[in-house]
Amino acid sequence: KMQQRALAELDKVEANRTVLLKKPGHIQIGNLQAGKELPKRVLAEIVDAPLLETAEIKRLAKQYVASGANIIDVGMCAGQTRPEDAKRAIEAVKAAVKVPVSIDTLNPIEIEAAVKAGADLTLSADAGNLKAIAPFAKDVAVVIIPTNESKGIFPRNPQTRVRMLERLIKQAKELGFT
Repeated sequence: KMQQRALAELDKVEANRTVLLKKPGHIQIGNLQAGKELPKRVLAEIVDAPLLETAEIKRLAKQYVASGANIIDVGMCAGQTRPEDAKRAIEAVKAAVKVPVSIDTLNPIEIEAAVKAGADLTLSADAGNLKAIAPFAKDVAVVIIPTNESKGIFPRNPQTRVRMLERLIKQAKELGFT
C-alpha cells in the first residue's frame, strides 16, 4: 500500500511538472524531474561501458531499471578517448529502457558524442572542460564539480571548493547553460 501511495504521489508530481520546474532547485533530466521537493532519484552506473558488448550494456540497463533506477549512467574509461563507444553505449541504453541516460566522463570529445547520441545528463563539467563542452552540452542537464582535472586541481578545503563551485556555476550561466 505504501508503494502504491508513493507511486500515486509521483504521478501527481509528474503531472504538475511545469509548475515545479519554475521553483529554485528543480531541473528536468530527459523526461524525469528532479529537485529538492521531489523524491530522491536513483542513478545506476554501467561501469567501464566501453569495455562491454552492446548486448551486455542493454542487459545491465534493463536490470538496473527493474531494480529501481530512474537514470542510467554510462561510465567511460578514465584516461581514454572513446567517442564511438560513448555513442554506442548511449544508443544501447536508450534502445533498452525508457529512462534518462547520463554520460560519466570529463572528456569533451566523449561528451559531445554522447550528447549527439541523446544523453540527457552530463557527469561531469569542471573548470577544465566547461568552455569546451558549452557549444553542444548547454541544453542538457549537467553536473558541475569544483575541480580542474586537466590541471590536477582538486581543492581539499571546503570553503575553497564552494568558492570554486560558485565561480563555475556563474561561468556556466555566462556560457549559456540553462
